[in-house]
Amino acid sequence: MLRLFIAIVPPATIRKAIAACPQAVAGRPDGRWLGEEQLHLTLVFLGECPPEGLMDIGAAIDGVAARSHGFRVTLRGFDAFSKLRRARVAFLRVTTGVDELCALAADLRLALPAAFRPAEGRRFRAHLTVARFRQAPPEGALQRVAEAFEAGGEWSFRVDSIQLVRSELSTAGARYSTLHTARLAAPGNPL
Repeated sequence: MLRLFIAIVPPATIRKAIAACPQAVAGRPDGRWLGEEQLHLTLVFLGECPPEGLMDIGAAIDGVAARSHGFRVTLRGFDAFSKLRRARVAFLRVTTGVDELCALAADLRLALPAAFRPAEGRRFRAHLTVARFRQAPPEGALQRVAEAFEAGGEWSFRVDSIQLVRSELSTAGARYSTLHTARLAAPGNPL
């Protein structure tokens, strides 16, 4: 079985800048801060899938990409799914491109063959995860990191492809490899 998800991967220069922000913070809380090679925006988490399903999943992704237009995404602002003082997952907010990401995620869910379609559950929330914590950091510990991200400004990029990504888990963290890339069909919004 392969652990899979469908994602948008920002350009390398943006991933490098984002990954550098928490590194510069003295006394940043212990946790798993994602490296630049792990930063992405998940559209659909598929979970464990048999390798023989890759062609069908790739065809579904290609179909959605063929009828989708390019768009811009802007990331700004550090946040957490619970309050910062109880954070288990910290992320950057998407401030531009939210509607397009939601539509793309919904289209992908519908296009996937039923055997690979994720169960209904959590609603899609556009974000880019930057850290995970086993325990919530001490109160106020993430505020310095939030300030570092705020000082970094915003990161904006053009989305022109969707990727099917394999996640291999280990004690050192997840290692991702792209199995399939589908380019979006039309140029979409101008730069």
